[in-house]
Amino acid sequence: MSITSVSSDSTLSSISRYLSSNTSMTNEDIEALEEKLEEAYAQKAKEAASSGSSSADSTATLYTNMTSASEDTKKLIKELASSIENGGSDSIQEKISEFVTSYNSMISYLKKAGTAECSAMINAFAGYFRARQDDLSAVGITINSSTGKLTVDADKLSLADTETLSSLFGSSSSMMSSVEKLTESSVTVASMKASAHKALSTLYGDSGQINEYTLTQSFLDMMS
Repeated sequence: MSITSVSSDSTLSSISRYLSSNTSMTNEDIEALEEKLEEAYAQKAKEAASSGSSSADSTATLYTNMTSASEDTKKLIKELASSIENGGSDSIQEKISEFVTSYNSMISYLKKAGTAECSAMINAFAGYFRARQDDLSAVGITINSSTGKLTVDADKLSLADTETLSSLFGSSSSMMSSVEKLTESSVTVASMKASAHKALSTLYGDSGQINEYTLTQSFLDMMS
């Protein structure tokens, strides 16, 4: 059954009127349903008080930001490779710095998420860079062993030759190819989780209380 015509104001009385007019349910059945709905609302309101919409919205925002940072990182990997192919040391150094900033932001969001999947991604990213840490260090880029983030020594980077930078960050770099693929996975995981938590947050109103209209529709759907 559908309650698309039921007002969200005075929810229970609206449902009662709708059921009386549109179903064969007896008054006794409707009263029993009202009791069940009241219990469901009370339980959901209690849950909202302890975790509520702020938690769902906060988590959704976290994964949305992770998606954005991962997409930016993926974009900069391609732009960096393009800069190397087109030459211009200043442009290459600028893109490397931009990439590192975006990459570090992505890592921060992965760490905030704190899931086993995100932790595994952080370790994998760090592993790719550690495999070339001597070469990276030679051009002024180091990896923090505890956070997995990168640091750029601008002065040291400015002395690096294009050929060396190309081997590290160019389109033929196996390191960056692996990083790009894992970044794509980060985009996929983050966007899926963001969508899931956004869907969860729609159960709650602006006040942090359960959205009675949404809950009621779900409840009646289960009973149909």
